[in-house]
Amino acid sequence: YLCHWFEWQVNIECVEMLTGYDEKPSPPDNTCPQADLHVLIINVGGGAGILSQVKRKQQRLKELGYEKIICLADMYDEDYKRIVGEKNMPQTIDIATNQVFIDAKKESIESINAPLAIEFCYAIMEIEAWFLGKMDSFHKINAKLTPHFLSNLLGKDITQIDPEITFFHPSNQIKQIFLSIGKKYNKQDSDIYKIVSIFGKADYQSLLTAKKCDSFNLFHEQIVS
Repeated sequence: YLCHWFEWQVNIECVEMLTGYDEKPSPPDNTCPQADLHVLIINVGGGAGILSQVKRKQQRLKELGYEKIICLADMYDEDYKRIVGEKNMPQTIDIATNQVFIDAKKESIESINAPLAIEFCYAIMEIEAWFLGKMDSFHKINAKLTPHFLSNLLGKDITQIDPEITFFHPSNQIKQIFLSIGKKYNKQDSDIYKIVSIFGKADYQSLLTAKKCDSFNLFHEQIVS
């Protein structure tokens, strides 16, 4: 997404957190030292660990010249499943519960007193909902995956729905789509790359104007602002 949006004029370094304070390189990077925008992507291994890592690294990141921290996590995680279970709620998207999580993260960030700007973005309910927002491009993965075929497979008219408010656990729909072409989807980097590799800047532009996946729009606004 970043490479396509900024037409490769962005320097990206990727690392993965290990135990404690250790980290290791986590390619792919995009080396472009002359770019105006430099991005460090840190994979902390799940939404629960994001803010603790922000607290640990915020001063160091400021010293390195970074101006902003943008956190991204799936709304659907272990904490969300626990609360839904405690309330005996059906497996459907509850806007009020989503807002509770959003407000809680906002309060946590405000309490950090950070030396640089911090924004927390949720992919609702998972980042796979953003992929489903561009199902009209899935034929690039396999010619079988036409809008007509996908609508029949998922039991929804994909040209009319907003995946963000339709699918409680969107990665299940991606798994279903992959199974229909004899492939597996396990939310691994290689699986995700099979999807995002088909998207170009025009795809992201069309998603931004499609009146769906509002959480992607909010994330994008933080990236470009």
